[in-house]
Amino acid sequence: MKFATKIFITVFLSTALIISGMVIAAHFWISNHHMQTHLRFARMLARLAALKSENYILRNDRVELYRFYQSILQVNPSVDYIFAEKAAEILVHTFDTGVPKGLLRLGAINTPDTAIITPVANNQGDLIYHIRVKLGAPAETILHFGLSDKKIRAELHSYRMLMLIVGIIMLATVPVGLALFLSRFISKPLYALKNGVKRIGRGELDYRLALTTGDEIEQLVHEINTMAAKLEKARNGLQAEIDERKQAERELANQTELLNNILNNVPHHIFWKDRESIFMGCNAAFARMAGLTTPAEVVGKSDDDLPWEKTESDAYRQIDRQIVETGTAMVDIEEVLTRADGQKKTVITSKVPLHEPKGNVSGILGIFYDITERKRMEETIKQTQKMEAIGTLAGGIAHDFNNILGSIIGYSELAIDDIACDDRTCGYLQQVLKSAMRAKDLVRQILTFSRKSREERKPIPLAAIVKEEAKLLRSTLPSTIEIRQHIDDNAGMVNADLTQMHQIVMNLCTNAAHAMSVGGGVLDITLAPIDLTPEQLEGYHGVSPGPFLELKIADTGTGIHPAVIHRIFEPFFTTKEKEKGTGMGLAVVHGIVKDHGGDITVQSHPGQGTSFTVILPRVVSDTEKKVFQSYTAPGGNERVLLIDDETTLLNLGKSMLESMGYQVTAVNGSLEALEIFQHAADAFDLVITDQTMPHMTGYHLARRMMAIHPSTRIILCTGYSDAITPEKVSAAGIRALLFKPISKNELGRTARDVIDGNEK
Repeated sequence: MKFATKIFITVFLSTALIISGMVIAAHFWISNHHMQTHLRFARMLARLAALKSENYILRNDRVELYRFYQSILQVNPSVDYIFAEKAAEILVHTFDTGVPKGLLRLGAINTPDTAIITPVANNQGDLIYHIRVKLGAPAETILHFGLSDKKIRAELHSYRMLMLIVGIIMLATVPVGLALFLSRFISKPLYALKNGVKRIGRGELDYRLALTTGDEIEQLVHEINTMAAKLEKARNGLQAEIDERKQAERELANQTELLNNILNNVPHHIFWKDRESIFMGCNAAFARMAGLTTPAEVVGKSDDDLPWEKTESDAYRQIDRQIVETGTAMVDIEEVLTRADGQKKTVITSKVPLHEPKGNVSGILGIFYDITERKRMEETIKQTQKMEAIGTLAGGIAHDFNNILGSIIGYSELAIDDIACDDRTCGYLQQVLKSAMRAKDLVRQILTFSRKSREERKPIPLAAIVKEEAKLLRSTLPSTIEIRQHIDDNAGMVNADLTQMHQIVMNLCTNAAHAMSVGGGVLDITLAPIDLTPEQLEGYHGVSPGPFLELKIADTGTGIHPAVIHRIFEPFFTTKEKEKGTGMGLAVVHGIVKDHGGDITVQSHPGQGTSFTVILPRVVSDTEKKVFQSYTAPGGNERVLLIDDETTLLNLGKSMLESMGYQVTAVNGSLEALEIFQHAADAFDLVITDQTMPHMTGYHLARRMMAIHPSTRIILCTGYSDAITPEKVSAAGIRALLFKPISKNELGRTARDVIDGNEK
C-alpha cells in the first residue's frame, strides 16, 4: 500500500467518527428544544398581531384585517387559524365553515398583551395549542391563535431529515477532503520528485527540480539536477547539427519553390527530356498546352503520348536526335503545334543539350513561345496594306476616270436631246448612257470599299437593286448553281446609299456562290416587307419595332462550322483558302447594315448550307417615293460663270447649261476666272467651278470670290478629293457640292435650286 494511501485512510476514519458524533448530538438537541422554541415564537407573534389588529378594528376595516391574518397563515405554516372576537362577537376569522363554539368558552382575559396557551383538540382529534391575547382597545376584544402540534412535529421531522442529509454530506466530503489535503501535503515532495524525473525522462533536459526538505530527498534532487545538466549539454550539441541540416533543407525547399514559381509563371512553355526524348518534366504552361492538369503528369511520356499530330511528333524527335548526336543547340525553330483543344499554333522553339559532369549529353532542355497572334497581326497588316493600296489606287484614278465618264454621260444626253426619240440611234445612245451610269456606280463602289467616298442616302426601291444584282450574278455563275428569286416588287423602299445596297447584295450572293463552287446548289434570294413586333425582335440587336424590309440570301453549300460562326463578321477573319479572301466582305456588310439602322443574322449547318437574313428600316412616306419619279430640270436665262481646267468637260458643261437657256461664260483656269470675277462680280448670278485645278483649287477660288462678293452663289464640282467634304463646303458658304460624273438633269436641277435659294 502506498504511503499516501495509508495517510488518507487514517485521516478519513478519524474525521468520520468526529463528524458522526457531532451529527448525533445535534439531532438530540433539536428534538428537545424545537417545541419550546415554537411556542415562544407563537406567543410573540400573537402579541405583535394583536397590536396591529387594534388599528384595523378601531377603523372597522375588517377586509384589511382579514388580509393581514391570511398573510400570517401564508408565512407561518404551523399556524392553523386566527380569529378576533369582541364580547363573544366574531369580528374576523380564517376558518372555512365558522368558528367552533368550544373555542369561545375558554374564559376571559383580564390583562391586555398577555398570551395564554391552552391545549385543545380540533374536530379531527389533533392537538392544537390555542393562544389568546387581549387587545388594549377596543375593550373586551380578544385575538385567538391556533398552533397545530401536528404541523410543528412535521416541521421537526423535516429539520431532522435535513440534519441527517447534512451529516451524510459532511461524512462524504469533509473526511475525504481533509484526508486528501494531509496525504498530499506529506507526500508532495515525493510526487514532485517523481514528476521531475518523468519530465527529464521525456526530454526536458533544461528542467531543474527545486525541493528544499533538509533530508535525503534534497540530496537526491541535487544528483538528479546534475545528471540533467550533463544530458542537456550533450543534446544541445546534437540539436545544433540538426538545426543546420534543417536550415539547409529549408533553403533548398525555398530555392525549389522559387524555381517552380519562375517556371510556372513565365509566359513561355518549358520542358526537359532525357536522351530518348522521354519527358522528365515541364512547367504549367506546357502542361496546359498538352491538355494535362499538372506538370507531373508529363513525366514518362513521349511526344507520341501528347496531342500533337504524328508529323509534328516525328519532326520534334528528329531535332532531338540531332541535338543529342551533335551536342549543339538549335534555336528559333518555327514549328506548328496542335493544342489539346485542336487549335493549331505557330511557335518559336529553342532546344539546348543538357550535359553530365563528364560532358556527355544526358538530355534536352526546350523552350517555345506562341507567335500565332503575331503571325495573325502580320497577316492583318498585310491585308490592311492591300486595302490601303486599293484605296490609294482608287483615289488616284477616280478623278480622271470620273472626268472621262462625265464627258460620255454629258455628250450622250446632249445627243439624245438633239435626236428624235423614235430614231434607232437614240436607243443606242440610251444604252451608252446606261453603261456610263453603271460605270459611275462602279467607281463609287470602289471608293466605298476603300473607304474613300461618302455615302449618299436617299429613298431607293430595294427590289430593283436585288433583281439587278441577281441578273448580273446569273451571267457570271456556273450553270451548276440555280438562282431562285422570291422578290416582292412592291416591298417598298429603304433610306440608304445606293452603292452600299449593291455591296450588301453582291457580297452575300458572292459568298453563297463560293460555298457552292464545288458541287453546285441552289441560291435562294427572298425580299419581302415585314412589320416587326416586340415579340419578333428576339435574335435581333439594336433595332426597334416597326416596318422593315427583310432580305434573305440562302445557299445549299458547305455551311459554316459552329466553332467559328460567331467570328464571321470580324474584320479580316476568313475561312477561305489563303489569297482567296480578305475577310472584309461580311465585315463591310455588317457595318453597312448596322449603320443603316438594321441588323443581320446567320443560320448555318455544316454540309447543309447557310442563310443570311438582313433587315433594314422601310420607308413608308409617299413624299419620299416621289424622289424616284422621272425629273427634267427646268432651265433659265441667268448668267453663269463656268470654270474647269479640262477643255472637254468645260465645253460639255457650257453646252448643257446653254441647252437649258442659261447664259454661260466658260473659263479654262482658276486664275483667269478670278481676274474676270474681280472686275465683274455683279455680272454673274451663279458660279460653277471644278475642285482640282492648277494654281488654285476650286475651294480656295470660291473663298476668294466670296471675299470679294459675299452673296455669290457657288457650286463646287469634284471627281474625288480627300480634302473636300459636304460639311467643309457648307461651312465655307458654298451653296452645293456635286460629285462627277454629273448628268444634265442633276446639273440643271442643282443650278436652278441654288439660283432660287432652294438648295439643301
